[in-house]
Formats: sequence, C-alpha cells, structure tokens
Amino acid sequence: MPTLPPGSRSYFARFIFIAAASVAAAEIGFWLLPAGSSAILVWPPSAIGLAALFLYGYDLWPAITVGIFGVFFLRNGNLPLDISITVADTIEALVGAYFLRQYVELNPMLSRLRDSMGLLVGCIAPTFLAAVMISGTSYLLGRIALIDLETMFVAIWIGHAVSSLSFSPFLIRWLYRPLFTKTKDELIEGGLIFGGIAAAAYFTFWTSHGAVGPVSLIYILLILLIWASMRTGPRGTTLGLTLVSSIAAGGIIFGHSSLSMTHNPQFDLTVQVLLGALDILFLLFASTVEERKEAVIGLETNVGQLEQAIAKIRSEDLAKTNFLAILAHELRNPLAPIVTSIELMKIDAHNKVDLALIDTIESHTHTISLLLDDLLDVSRITQNKFELRREQLLLSVAVQRSIESVKPFLQTRGHVLGVHLPKDELYLDADPVRFEQILVNLLNNAGKYTDPGGRITVECISEGRQVVIRVIDNGIGIAPEKLPGVFEPFGQRGAVLRAPGGLGIGLSLTKQLAELHGGVIEAYSRGLGHGSTFTVRLPLSTATAAPAASSLNFVNRFRVRATATPKTILVVDDNVPAAKGLAELLKKSGHTVHTVFSGKKAIEEVLRLKPEAVLLDIGLPDMSGYDVAAAIRKMGAGPIRLIALTGYGQDEDKSKSAEAGFDAHLTKPVSLADVEAVL
Repeated sequence: MPTLPPGSRSYFARFIFIAAASVAAAEIGFWLLPAGSSAILVWPPSAIGLAALFLYGYDLWPAITVGIFGVFFLRNGNLPLDISITVADTIEALVGAYFLRQYVELNPMLSRLRDSMGLLVGCIAPTFLAAVMISGTSYLLGRIALIDLETMFVAIWIGHAVSSLSFSPFLIRWLYRPLFTKTKDELIEGGLIFGGIAAAAYFTFWTSHGAVGPVSLIYILLILLIWASMRTGPRGTTLGLTLVSSIAAGGIIFGHSSLSMTHNPQFDLTVQVLLGALDILFLLFASTVEERKEAVIGLETNVGQLEQAIAKIRSEDLAKTNFLAILAHELRNPLAPIVTSIELMKIDAHNKVDLALIDTIESHTHTISLLLDDLLDVSRITQNKFELRREQLLLSVAVQRSIESVKPFLQTRGHVLGVHLPKDELYLDADPVRFEQILVNLLNNAGKYTDPGGRITVECISEGRQVVIRVIDNGIGIAPEKLPGVFEPFGQRGAVLRAPGGLGIGLSLTKQLAELHGGVIEAYSRGLGHGSTFTVRLPLSTATAAPAASSLNFVNRFRVRATATPKTILVVDDNVPAAKGLAELLKKSGHTVHTVFSGKKAIEEVLRLKPEAVLLDIGLPDMSGYDVAAAIRKMGAGPIRLIALTGYGQDEDKSKSAEAGFDAHLTKPVSLADVEAVL
C-alpha cells in the first residue's frame, strides 16, 4: 500500500486538525448566538484561522475553507450565502496572516510593543473586510433590508474583531512555545492570579453579584489583569484575556447578571466593546512591561560587561605597570656591568685595554638589544604586521644551529645537554631566524629555570605529517594550576618557585611564532620541583630534496663584521657623544668622517662636502630626519647613500624612511658591523 511522504503526512495531519478545530469553533459560535439575532456574538474561527495560517503556513487555507463551508452548508443550505461567508472568513485569515508575516514580522513571543501593535492591526483590519463581504452579500441576496445593513455590518465586524483579539494572541503565543517551566512559588502565584480572574469574570457576567458593595468586580478584574501582565508577561496575559472573553460570552447568553441578554439586550454591543478594549489595553501593557524587563536585563548585561571591561583594563594597566618595572630592572642588569667595565677602562686607560672588559660590554649590549627585539616582535604580531620569510629547512641542521646559539649560556650554568635527532632527513617550510628563535627561547627558558648542573634534553621525532620537538628539563617545574597561563605575557611569573629574570614575554612570543608557522606548543609539568616539558608541533614540508646551501645560512641577529670601501661620511645626530663615538669608530675603519648636530647644518654640509654617505638621525631638534632626507634628494647633490639611524624600528617607520628617500634604515643601538654592512 503506498504511503505519503513525511512532509505530506505532516500537512495532512495539520489539515485535519485545523479543519476540525474550525468546525468545533463555528459550532461554539452558533451555540452562543443570541436569540433572535442575525449576527453571532463570538466567532472563534476568526482566531483559529489567523493563528493557524500564521504559525503553519498559507498553504493550509483549504482547511479553513472546508471547515467553515461544511458548518454553514449543513445549517443554512443557502449555497450562495454559505460560499460568501466561507470566502470572507478564508480571506480574513489569509490577509491577517500575510500582514503579520510580511509587514509586521511578528515575533510570536509578543515581547515587543511593535509585535502587539502589529497583532492588533492584524486582528482588526481583515475582519472589517470580512464584515463588508458578508453583510453586502446578505443584502444582495435579500436576506436583510437596506435599513439593517449598517447594524449587521457593525455586529459582524465587532464580533469577528473581538473574537480575534481575545483568542488569536493566546493561540499564537501558546502554540508557538507550548512548554515552559515554573517554580513552585510561581505556580502558586499563577493559580491565585488566574483563579481570581476566572472567579471575578464569573461573578461579573454570570451572576447578579457583580459588585462588592459600591465597587464593581470589573475593577477587581482590572487589578488582576494588571497583576498578570506584570508578573506573567504576554503568556499569562493572553491566558487571562481568553478566560475573561470565554466566561463573558457564555454569561451574556446563559447567565443571570445585569449584563445578560435576557435582562438587558442593549448591553450586547457594550460588552463586546468592553472585551475588545480590555484585549487592546492589556496586550499593549504586557508587551510594554516585557520590553522594559528585557531592556533592564540587557542594561544589566551591558553593565556587567562594562564592569568586566573596566576590570580587564585595570588588570592590563597593572600588567603594563609591572612590565615597565620589569623592563627597567632587566635593562639595568646588563647596563651595570657595562658601566663598570667602562669605569675600569677609564682607570686603566694608560695600560692596554683589557679585552675581557670589551667582551663584557659587547655581550650585555647584545642582551639589551635582544630584549628590545623581543618587544618589537610581540608588538608586530599583536598588530598583524609580522611576516615570515619561509625557506626549506633541514630539521637536523636547523636544530644544531639553534643549539650552537644557546650553548654558551647553558655551559655557564653547567647544564648537560642531550640531543636526539631523527635519522631520516626531515624538512620544514619555515623562517630560519624565527625557527631558531622558537628553539632558543625554549632552551634559554629551560636553562634559567633549572638549577646549575641540571639536565636538558632536546628530542625531535616525526608523527604523521608533523615534526614534534620536545625540550625537557629537570628544573623547578610549574604549578598545575598555573599551566594554562604559562604562555600568557608574564604567565611564568608566579607559576614557579622563583623568577630568575626576563621580561616574561618569551613563552608568549614563542607560542605566537609557532602558531604563525601553522603549529602548536604545549607545556607539561608534574608540579613544582619536577621539571617541565615544552612540546612544539610543526607541519613538515612536502619537499623531498635537500634545500640549496644558501638557505641553510642563518641570519644572525647581529651581523658579522664586514669591511666597506673607505668613504666620505657625514654623521648627523643631536646626541653629541653618540655622534662622536660613531665617527671615531668609522675613522678607525679608514673612512673620512664629519659630524653635525642639527638638520639645517646637515643640509649645508652636504652641499659643501658632497659626502658619499650620510648617517642621519630621525629625531633632530630643528627638523625631522625625514625632512632633511627629502631636502637632500631635492638638491641634486649627486649619488649620496642616505642611512636612517633611529630608535624607531617598526615596519611603518621603515616604510616612512623609504618614502623620504633613505636607502637603508638602522635601528639603535648599532655596531660598526651594522653600519659597514649597509655602506
């Protein structure tokens, strides 16, 4: 036996359900038809049609048509009139649903004021159209006289509109999200609210006890509806309004109150208008309250986020303050032996200069430069201005060269270094300088945090398409609760038994460099006193042949001394000792050197001396080095090599130098080898 597709079965089930609901609702409407009246007091199919087509789709309109037509045809048997009423009710539902979907973009939760206002229009306007069609057809078919046309139109419109206002919001809100959870206290409060509403509505519309003394129960009903709106939101408000409308409709027909049709038929329209006014008022009120609640929650959330942002700013500010203190301390450490060595050289100036003192100065000057380089690297990565210069690297050679760079430091600490390299030739597609920086940082870190005479091991293995590099030490270890933060700036501080120095950014920089290469880095320690293991995973290159020999030459962070052809050089720097010191160094290399200390004087000397090269500081007192360079280029003084000499080394500084006409950009401090390399 053939079966319907799942989508068809779902449509068929909804079709049957909506058609049956329309039939039942229409029968209820006829049941509440006032005696002798031609217009139905309450017409629930208006609400069912609007809610069904809005929630489940326009394609279910035939279910509305079938249900309504079936009821009217079986009751009236007047085919033209029955078709007219059926078409009017179907169009009413279609127009209302289309308006709510396309123009209002109604949120069924009814938590915004615009949703409630749109829903009110969607309930009232289409019913006006249906009332025009039904009353007009009734007149044309001779069912009513012209004098009764207006009365019938008003009765149908008010009946359909109030029914839609009373029941559509309830159906849309509850069918859209039928399930909810409430606490015990909320259930008790809800029972009091809705029990009170039902009781007040019953006594008002069904009995002759519609007042407590001089106070009408209508006022009590209003208080209960306000309570429902403020405490239960749109869900509870729509339930309360549905209860009131349902009880009132029955009470007007079957009750014994002063409002009942049997006693005061003229109150028919009055009660309908009252119910419609309650629907409009409390739907708007509930949405306003709900919107305000959400605004308060949003404001509290924003305040919480703002407080977190302020706390983060304070934390970062404190971190910067600590960083500056650490930086000052770390720069003073290498400066102290430099100053001491210089003083010793002054005292012993009449004797031959001790080369050990020169080595001390050079070593600690390099330490300062390395610290500054790390700072610049972190800044470039943070600003997304860092570029890798990738090459094909043979892993074993790259690791050995990195170890050579750090071996002197490890030897001064008395550490034993073990190296285990793979037998196979493995290649990386990596920046040679930055790969060295990753491994050197990890080895330096292991050396610092391992007591003298410790053991450090470097292991390299391949796992799939990755190379795994482990740096293992038997040092002081890392506290377990601090492991997740060791790669944050200053994360190592407080994670170990003591801090042996450094800016606290080495591991953070190492992590970022590894990630730029497409790799990851992990830290492991069994706890304080149990050593540490840092594991770097980098992707292997697909290359199968050895790289060119030139690519294996690592670029030192301090260039090898080169000898330039003797030149006439002009040194321009407002720091007089620095200018004279650099001039003396260049003179000892065979160059003819002149010094000036301002931009204007530099331009004059270029015209007079016509030097072959100018070493030009950027931050001059009278004009910037960029302006001086531009002026020299405009003078047409011949082929002069302009070299920027400055403390600013960011990429934008170098770009600005090139735009001004500089041939090279050197960042202070510079060695003679640096200058010779660019001459």
